Amino acid sequence: DQYTCTINRSSCLADGTLITLADGTQKRIEDLTYSDQILAWNLFTGRYEITSASYIVYHGQDNYRVLALNFSDGTVVEMIGEHGFYDANLNKFVFVSESNIADYIGHKFVKREGDTYVTVVLESYLVTEKYTGSYSLASIACNNVLANGMFSLTPVEGIDSEHFFNFIEVGDNMKYDDEALQRDIETYGLFVYDDLSEYMSESEFAAFEASNGCYLKIAVEKGYITMEQLLAMLVPEDMVPR
Repeated sequence: DQYTCTINRSSCLADGTLITLADGTQKRIEDLTYSDQILAWNLFTGRYEITSASYIVYHGQDNYRVLALNFSDGTVVEMIGEHGFYDANLNKFVFVSESNIADYIGHKFVKREGDTYVTVVLESYLVTEKYTGSYSLASIACNNVLANGMFSLTPVEGIDSEHFFNFIEVGDNMKYDDEALQRDIETYGLFVYDDLSEYMSESEFAAFEASNGCYLKIAVEKGYITMEQLLAMLVPEDMVPR
């Protein structure tokens, strides 16, 4: 009763990354299970939501090129490939990698602090070869997780993730702008059961709708994802629980 993204196997978090649980404690990503309740940020409501993982995928131990992001409060996030973080300067999720990380030095990024959030500055980065585990992770409905406290997002393979995950304009207080959202709904509509009845039952659609899936019609109509890609997300072939 959930929808997930096609795994981007080149976008991962390293061993030791701490994922924030529903009670505010943290758990290493390598120990996380589907029974764990985790915190995520809900852009529709502008507040934290208790949810669980839609997927946790372990890509194995190997020698990886690890990009370490160093923030102004001492937070360090070790990632592999490309990964998303919420850039407060640009007011959207951006997807950083070795090829573009220098462009974001000096930008403020969003991090959890208690029941709210703060911003911390990306001050430097370091690329090393490291033997570590590699993990892909997303949450149900919200997709994002808190990785070492940072608002973090795994991209979707084969699409422009920066457009897809920013398909609705964000207003103040890390919440989708109500007026912009209403304009999008009036212009593009939302998915209804008849749109997807060929692919899912009514109960499955109800779960999809409860997970904010109906809004994905806006992303489809804006051209950020095709229906074929969306359907591949709904029933991913490589979702193997660990």
